[in-house]
Amino acid sequence: MPRLYGIFRRVLYRVENCLLRRADRGSTIAPAMGQRAVEQGADSQCTWLVPNRADVRAIAPASRDNAVRRELGFDAGHLLVLYAGGMGATQGLGVVRQAVANTITALLQQPCFRQAGVRPLNPRLGPGRSER
Repeated sequence: MPRLYGIFRRVLYRVENCLLRRADRGSTIAPAMGQRAVEQGADSQCTWLVPNRADVRAIAPASRDNAVRRELGFDAGHLLVLYAGGMGATQGLGVVRQAVANTITALLQQPCFRQAGVRPLNPRLGPGRSER
């Protein structure tokens, strides 16, 4: 079976490289992804960077005393952690949530985790709400 897996993997890489070489245009969400596509045969003139979801240069931590926190029922003593993105099983959010809870619990008495995004129905991820 491992030999079959290796053959299948090589075939898939060849198909991917062929598609990249023949594509009229392509977009990536990170500079490294674009570079990898070019290394695999994509035309660098037809590969565009479209950052995923946010302008990371425009986002900065805000004052802990703000209207959003008050509206959501949190005060300056809460450390809020936001994950914004896809919420399928492959993102490993269960591991992320546990790591956040373990880390923050060691630092604060009231850890909170917020989720914002689209997810398929997946009972393992729990309801889309904050947890305290």
